[in-house]
This record gives sequence, C-alpha cells and structure tokens, in this order.
Amino acid sequence: MLFAQVAIARERTDDALAILAKLPEASPLRPQTELLAGQLELRRDRMRIAEDFFLKAIELDPTLTQAYRELIYIYGFRSQSDEIDKTFRRLSQLGPLSANEAFIWSFIRGVQWTPEEIVETLSRAVEADPEDLRSRIALADALLELTRFEDAATVLAPLDRSDPDARAALGRLALERGDVPALQKLLADAPENHAGIALLRGKLQLQLRDPKSAVKSYRSALDLRPNDREALSGLAQALNQSGRQEEASEVVEQLNQVNELNNLLSQLPSFDGNPNAERYLELGRICESIGFLPQARAWYQNAIRTDPFHKEAQQAIARTGEGQSEARDEDRETEN
Repeated sequence: MLFAQVAIARERTDDALAILAKLPEASPLRPQTELLAGQLELRRDRMRIAEDFFLKAIELDPTLTQAYRELIYIYGFRSQSDEIDKTFRRLSQLGPLSANEAFIWSFIRGVQWTPEEIVETLSRAVEADPEDLRSRIALADALLELTRFEDAATVLAPLDRSDPDARAALGRLALERGDVPALQKLLADAPENHAGIALLRGKLQLQLRDPKSAVKSYRSALDLRPNDREALSGLAQALNQSGRQEEASEVVEQLNQVNELNNLLSQLPSFDGNPNAERYLELGRICESIGFLPQARAWYQNAIRTDPFHKEAQQAIARTGEGQSEARDEDRETEN
C-alpha cells in the first residue's frame, strides 16, 4: 500500500494499479485496495472498470461506505435509477444518510445534471473505455436532450441490438427522429420485462391512436419502475383517450405528488446546512405518501438530527422502521 501511494504521488497510475494487484486476496487491506484501485480508474474516467473495483470492495467488506458513494456517483451520471436505489438502500442500512444523500435518493430519476455536463463527462468515459455500454447509452440520451441526433446515432452505432438496454436506447433515438418504421422494427421482438421498452411501446401506441394498448404498456413500465413520471403522464393520457376519466384522475393525482416532491427538493436552499426540521419532515411525509418509505425514513432521521426532541419526527421514524419499510417493499414487489 505504501509503494502504491508513492506511485500515485508520482502520478504513475499504471504502476500503482500493478502494485495494488499484488496484494494477496486474504489480506485485511484488500477491500481498501479495491476501493483505491476504483478511485484511480475513476480519476482517469474508466467508469466501467472503476465500478467493478467498487463492487468487489463491497463484496469483501459490505460496511465500506465510501465504495457505495463512489458507485452512486457513477450511476448518477449514467441515470441508472434502479442501481442508485439499490445502492442507497444498502448504504442506509449502515447508518443514517445525510440530507444531501437523502436529496439525491429522493429524485425520481436519480441525480440530475445538465445535459452539457453529462456529455462532457461521459464523452471522456467512452473515449477512455469504448466497451463501457452503460456510459455510451447515457451519453447518447444526453445528446438527444440537446437534439444532437447525428452525434447520438454515432455513439450508439457499435451497440449490439440483442441487449435490451441498447435496443431501448436505439428506440429513443428513432422516436426523437420521428422514424416510426425503425421504432416498430426495434419493438417487434423486444422483451416485455424492460421498463424503457415498455415506455417506448406506450408512446408509439399513443401515436398510432391505440390508447387501450398504451394503457397496458404504461402499466407494465410502472410495475417495473414505480412512480416514473413519464409513465404516469403517458398512462393518464392513454386513460383519458380510452374514456376512463376517473382512473386518469387517480393517476394525475399520483403524478402531482411526484411533481410536488421534486418541486420541494428543488426549493431546498442547502442540504446538510439547512436547520429547518419542518422542511425535512415535509419531505419525509410526501415520500411516505407515494411509497418511497426508505427515503422518507432518511428525511425523518435528518429532522431528528436537527431537532432530537421533535415528537412528530420520532413517531414517523417508529412508523417507518426498517422492518415495516422492508415488509411493505416486499409486498409491493409481490403485487407487481
């Protein structure tokens, strides 16, 4: 480890990684070694390789909190909301999260950077590691947001269409270009159990004036990705077009709650420095109301950290205790 630190200080990253690789698997320093190797790879923008090191570090030492935080950084830039949620759940079991971490976790689609920042960061990642599929897809999505369709097509060109994530990314490109035949071809034999593909099916079916099929597709997307704003919005539209206004109103109500949460988060003047326990309590309540129980618990914990004698926050912590939250999550997964 000391030799590796010297190599790092001399900016000899390859030498440092070679030295770290020599440490025996049985060494008690091995988890820290994997963490350090991941940080070195992340420093030179090789996200896929860094991710593997961080996952190995956690496998060797599940209490290594910094490895979880490094993964959340990577998943945030790639908009991997499912992975962010899973990683935060494991991190929250090791101790209370900060308000900053609760903020990131509570955003429906994970961390939200500007497309320009994503393009800059992920362009370096793809250049450093052309085999990084997840970064390549996230880069293409950011380019689509900037209406740089040809650049997105170039980024996606090497992808294997048999991969569901790759097919969904190509479908999003076809949708943005208005290329209905290409989108239909991509969706023809695409898998059913993929949220991104289900969303595309719903959008295409609405375009083709088939709201009944769109309802089914959007519900499938929500089963796989609860409270997704795009799916909720599309479902409400499809239900209205199907003449099911009462059901549509219920979905709009759910969508409004999700939007209210994001609006509250956007209004936070600061995270860890905000002394207002009531604001944390408000965020916890709305997270709890839409079923984000672990996130709600994180906000309630921050309310208590700010005001240890806050009675309502104490009651909320008891109500959303780890056992209850896990049981309700399992019930939701069973229903889905």
